[in-house]
Amino acid sequence: MNYSKSLLLTLATGVDDYAILVLSHDGTIEQWNHGAELIYEYETHEVIGKNFRLIYPKQQEIFGDKPSLLIEKAEHEGKFSEEGWCERKSGLRFWSRMLISPIRDQDKVIGYIFISSDQTERTKTKYGTRVANSIFAMLAYWDKTQVCRFANNAYLEWFGKTQDEMVNKITMKELLGDLYEMNEDYINGAYDGYPQFFEREIKIPSGETRHSFVS
Repeated sequence: MNYSKSLLLTLATGVDDYAILVLSHDGTIEQWNHGAELIYEYETHEVIGKNFRLIYPKQQEIFGDKPSLLIEKAEHEGKFSEEGWCERKSGLRFWSRMLISPIRDQDKVIGYIFISSDQTERTKTKYGTRVANSIFAMLAYWDKTQVCRFANNAYLEWFGKTQDEMVNKITMKELLGDLYEMNEDYINGAYDGYPQFFEREIKIPSGETRHSFVS
């Protein structure tokens, strides 16, 4: 193996959060780090000598040879990154962020370094937030210390707060003021794991009083 490829593998050995593959010029897997074993579920001996197309869903082949396209783009553009579907050995798909970059010996491309990470949870959070912000109902999440960890746009507008003022900073008691004592039994009941439903008149920062159904 070329010295540059060996050095890249050495640097990647202790990395578990990222799959790092050393590829030959045609996309054959030459090295596969521990992070790749964790993310893609293949042990190293199962993939060495195989083309890295094995990490892509088979159904994508009807749209062309994606691995070859990635290699072509990386060689022509210096590097190439994208997000898309990858597939574990078990057949489970996940959303991945990928980067492929040429390995050069002087001016000659001798292979590629391919780096990917599982972005499934980040993507779920991103789209979940979009959905939460698109509805008119007020949604918020308060942790066990009663600090706000999430508030949708409707919630922020109701209380006249910004994300920076609210999330990870304000407690429920600070936000509600006198209302906190009025609602304390319901709040404690919710923290004890029991669903709570009640109605309340709430004066918002503008001075307007609004009627709310709380759960």
